[in-house]
Amino acid sequence: VTATDDLSTVIFWQDMKVANQGLAALLPDLDKEGQVLGAYAKIKIEQGKDADLVNYNRDLGLEATSYTTLNDNQLSQGISTASQLKTANSAELVKGLPHDVQNSVSSSIQRTAATPADESGSDDAKEAD
Repeated sequence: VTATDDLSTVIFWQDMKVANQGLAALLPDLDKEGQVLGAYAKIKIEQGKDADLVNYNRDLGLEATSYTTLNDNQLSQGISTASQLKTANSAELVKGLPHDVQNSVSSSIQRTAATPADESGSDDAKEAD
């Protein structure tokens, strides 16, 4: 497990969590057929948001600073689910983003707001870790 203020990662090998100091010992075994090393990352700013909102945000393709700003703005506006974007104030959500990014994100939010509920995904989405 590795952690910073913004990100924590967990490494798995054969469905077992691997301590950082044990990773080096596993590396020679990874050349063997069927050996898989997996990594799972938790991005702090995504915690508490539903999976649909996390996927929506990631699909915007923003640079890290813009991604963080957008997520901070969502948090300050109480947005934790994708369905809440339908009633969100897009101007508040894009504050602090570069101008060209503001336009594209704002347009995306407005398109999301115009999408009927049955086409935009489930409101009962699983919360992101």
